[in-house]
Amino acid sequence: DLALSRLNIMIGHYSELIRGEEQSTTPDANKIRAWEGLQDELANRDSMLSVDDVEAVERINVAYGPAVRAIMKVDT
Repeated sequence: DLALSRLNIMIGHYSELIRGEEQSTTPDANKIRAWEGLQDELANRDSMLSVDDVEAVERINVAYGPAVRAIMKVDT
């Protein structure tokens, strides 16, 4: 499902941001915590999402579609 794929892409994106920040000479713990919180939120949405919940699927696609398209353009 497209919505699940978008959630997983966003989770992976935050993992990359966290890894990059952890490897910097002066990691910003606030950024890392914020990104981890966003990851947790997305993982919760992922685990609770049902393909039958058309409204939730649409909200995810609208909310994360542009961000995923931007990430995929940068990564390709």
